[in-house]
Amino acid sequence: MQPEDVRLEKTEKARGVLASTRASGLGAAERRILILADGRRSLADIAAVLGTDILPIVQGLVDQDYLARARPAPEPEAPPPRAELIGERLGHLLRGASLIRQARPRADTVAPATAPHADDIAVLSGSSRASPLPKDVAPRSIISAKTHAVDLLGLHSDSRLVAAVEAIRQARGEADVARAILDAVAMLRDMGEPQLLSGAIALLDPLMPEPWQADLQALDPAGAGHGTE
Repeated sequence: MQPEDVRLEKTEKARGVLASTRASGLGAAERRILILADGRRSLADIAAVLGTDILPIVQGLVDQDYLARARPAPEPEAPPPRAELIGERLGHLLRGASLIRQARPRADTVAPATAPHADDIAVLSGSSRASPLPKDVAPRSIISAKTHAVDLLGLHSDSRLVAAVEAIRQARGEADVARAILDAVAMLRDMGEPQLLSGAIALLDPLMPEPWQADLQALDPAGAGHGTE
């Protein structure tokens, strides 16, 4: 046995002896070894505490079924691939975008807005927290587009896209935020990410303010756009 490689643990027989008050025939040295053999310490660790002269005693305890090699710890479960995480997140966000499309009132039944959206005010002021939207109002606003773009694209590990997402985070005015989003989406096209590109456009199309929708749809590789309500 190589002391630095071997990890020992107590057997059920050893546990019973240590828990019992009856005489077991084991001396103090054997008991100290059994106490230290917890499955995590190596034989070298135990020898560093009790001395290297314990090695013959350890072998005797193994032969008498008081000690056994510790079972290897299970390998930690590997996290899902980043592409899978992005796909799952995109699916979740797209379901939300679909609900937005269905919930938005028709343009001919809604009076035109005359005041800026509270979320847009938050973006212009640099506030990190936007006011909650009424449940019956679909959030076509730059802050909605910004939040969803960062949420989705922030999962990608490419350094270029990481920088583009940071630019979205740092942008403040509506025009600056919109341009940063469009730059990040265009980068997906340049990186050869057609599925993520199409998904990002489908996600952001119902959220981007109307002045920027045409620019977003122009990035669609299918060339068909997603239409406006």
